[in-house]
Order: sequence, then structure tokens, then C-alpha cells
Amino acid sequence: MMMSNFAVVIIGLLSLLVKYKFNSTLIFSSLILLAFFIFYYLLSEAGFGHSDPEVYIMFLRLLIYFFSAFFIARLFRSNGLDWSDLLKAVVLSTTVNSAFVIVFFSSSELALIASLILDYDSQLNWIETGHRIFDISIGGGASASFTFSFVFFISLFLFLKEKNYFYVFQSLVIFLAIVLMGRTGLYFSAVFIMIFLFLCTIKESNSLVFIRKFVPVLVVFLFILAPIIFYSGVGEVVKDSQNFAWLTQGFFSGEVNHTARAIGSMWSFPDDELGLLFGELNLGRNENLPYVKSDIGYVRLVYGYGLITTSVMVFGFLFFLTYLHTKNSSVVSALAILLYVAILLMNFKELHLASRGTFLVLFMLVSASILLDKGQRRDT
Repeated sequence: MMMSNFAVVIIGLLSLLVKYKFNSTLIFSSLILLAFFIFYYLLSEAGFGHSDPEVYIMFLRLLIYFFSAFFIARLFRSNGLDWSDLLKAVVLSTTVNSAFVIVFFSSSELALIASLILDYDSQLNWIETGHRIFDISIGGGASASFTFSFVFFISLFLFLKEKNYFYVFQSLVIFLAIVLMGRTGLYFSAVFIMIFLFLCTIKESNSLVFIRKFVPVLVVFLFILAPIIFYSGVGEVVKDSQNFAWLTQGFFSGEVNHTARAIGSMWSFPDDELGLLFGELNLGRNENLPYVKSDIGYVRLVYGYGLITTSVMVFGFLFFLTYLHTKNSSVVSALAILLYVAILLMNFKELHLASRGTFLVLFMLVSASILLDKGQRRDT
């Protein structure tokens, strides 16, 4: 999967270089940003005497996903397609992926064969214990179910936009896959369903206006409210024992409250000021470095990059998305803000940065907002 992404980004870079003759601000700024972070952390490594390779790999993944998404958006534009066509392709591919999830749930033999072909080591244990079901591109688990939940919302949005009942069928297939993979996506699906139902209460002529104008405000409010929600007991159950164990355990045994308390106890940061501000170059899962006893994404990011860089990454990209939305006020830029805020919420549970599923969708939304919005035809 990583090699195929490298191939796509190389093709994308070459196409951009031919198109813009290396005058593209996008390419230049991306390379400068990558060079800055590499130089910054090489200096930090010299100071700490160690580093976690994942600290650098994560930035490389983000760059690969962005150029891959940008290249895909350019292909759609060169063929006269718009942002809705790109969304339809995302939903269709996720529906096919969801069908594989359902097949793997129905046949453990096929699931075993697929895990060997896809080189999924951890998923072999899932098959043996009946722990969870995986997909064919993201790997299953919380990350995949979270990504699927947003595509589920996109399919509902397309139904609201076009009144095509095929999107209802796709939504049902994707939702079933979410249920089979993990409850993280199920919780986010519930939130997205509420947003969809709210959209349905608005007159059809005003629904797109709502997406463009009010969804960004709503999701920022939810992000601010998130810590209160987590500490009040609406948390994620970390471990599943069986595929449908959440139906009988999560809410009825008090396990959710226990998990909320466990998450609350995971808020710990480096003791020294240097490590707190600039990080210890340790995301906490390298066997040669100290283990960070926390699953919370923000805690691990602070250990890896420090409070300063983490804040710049989190709020810098949110500012960029907000600026992009104010420039074109498009539906896809509003969807990008919604997905990004959902990612920020997801990091209260576990580290969710540079996920090949979620961030590829996010960057496709950003690229679509720049390249495929009918009201905006300028080059980038």
C-alpha cells in the first residue's frame, strides 16, 4: 500500500511540474515545510540522542496523501468532472470495501486468506479471537470504522442532494461494515445521523446554504465541548471481546464510565519544560524507546513533537481550512472542516494522525474545494 502511494505521488509531482514548470507555490511550500521539519527534528535528535522514526515518517505520509489526493482531483478536473463526482467515487469505493468487510465476517476462511495476502499481522489475532473484522485498505479497527462513518455521512448528504435511493443502499452497506469493525465509527455515525436529520428539517433550497454557513460553526462548537463530554462519561470503550459485545457490555455494565475514567488518567506529559515544549521525539510505541502509557493522541503528539509544534499543526491546519472556506464558501470546504474537527475529536481517544483512510479523504475534500468547485476555476 505504501509503495503504491509513493508511485501515485511521484506521478502527481511529475504532472504538477509539467503543468506549472516548477513555479507552483503548492509544491514549493510543501517541500520547504518538509525540509523545515526534517531539519528541526535532526537538531532535536542531536540534543536528545535518540528519535522515533515514526516522527519523520508521519510527515512523509501526510505529504504523500496530500499529493495523491491532489493528483486524483486534477484527474477529475481534466475529465470535466466536479466535486460531487469525486464524492460519489469516494462513496462507491467505500461501499465496495464495506462489502468485503461483510464477506470476511461471513467467512473466517476468506478473512484468513485476505489477511495473508494483505500482510495484516495483527488482524490474524482478530480472526482467531473473533475480536473484530477488517477491511482491505485501511486495516479495520477504530481507524477504519471512523473513516467509514464520515463516508457514511457523505452518502447521506448525496442522497439529500440528488434524491437517488441508491445512496440509501450504499449507506446501509457502509453502516453495517461500521458495526462489524468497531464502536468508534458507530458513535461518530450517530452524530452524523443527527446532523443529517437536522439538514432534513431544513427546506431543500436552504440545505446547501446550511452546509456552507453553519456546519463550520457547529463543528467548532462540538470540538470545544468535546473535553466536557469525555469527562462526563460519554467515552469510548477501548477493548472489544467479540464483534457485537458492545451491545451487551458497553452501556449496561458501566464500562463506558470506567473507560472515561481510564482516559482521564492518561493525561500525562513530559516532566521537563524542554520535553514539554519541543517534544522528546518519542511517540511512545517504538520498542527501543520508553513506552508512553497513554493512548490519547494529543499526549503522544506532545511526547513526539512538543506542545509548540502540536499546537501549530492542529490549529494551523484548522486556520487554513477556515480561510479556504471563507474564500470560496463551498460545500466541500465545509465538509473538510467537519471531517477535520471529527479527527480532532478522535485524537482524544487515540492517535489518529496520517491515517491513510481519513486523511486521504480529507485532502481530497481540500483538493476538490480548490480545483473542482464550479464557482472557482483558478489554477493553484
